[in-house]
Amino acid sequence: MFFAVHEIEAWLLSDSEKFNNRIRQKIHQITEPEKVNNDEPPSHYLKKLYSEHLNRGYKKTVDGVNLMKKIDSEKVYQKCPNYRKMIDTMVSLI
Repeated sequence: MFFAVHEIEAWLLSDSEKFNNRIRQKIHQITEPEKVNNDEPPSHYLKKLYSEHLNRGYKKTVDGVNLMKKIDSEKVYQKCPNYRKMIDTMVSLI
C-alpha cells in the first residue's frame, strides 16, 4: 500500500516550473519535496506563498487540481522517493 507523504502538494512542489514566476524560485529551492512539513504541511506552505506573493489564497480544489494536471511526472519520480517506489511497484505488477 502507498500514500502521499503528508499531502499530495508535496508532489506538486517537485516541479517549480509549473508555478507562477513570483513563487517559482521559492519552490525551486526545495530539494526534497516529500520532506516539506517541518513547521507546516505543503498545502499550508503554498497558501503562505500564494498569499505573500500572489495576493490570493491557494485552493486545493482549484489550484491543486490545475497544477496536478500540469506537473511533469518524471520530475516527481526523480525528487520523491515514495512516489518513485509506488510507481515502480505498480509497473512491476503489469
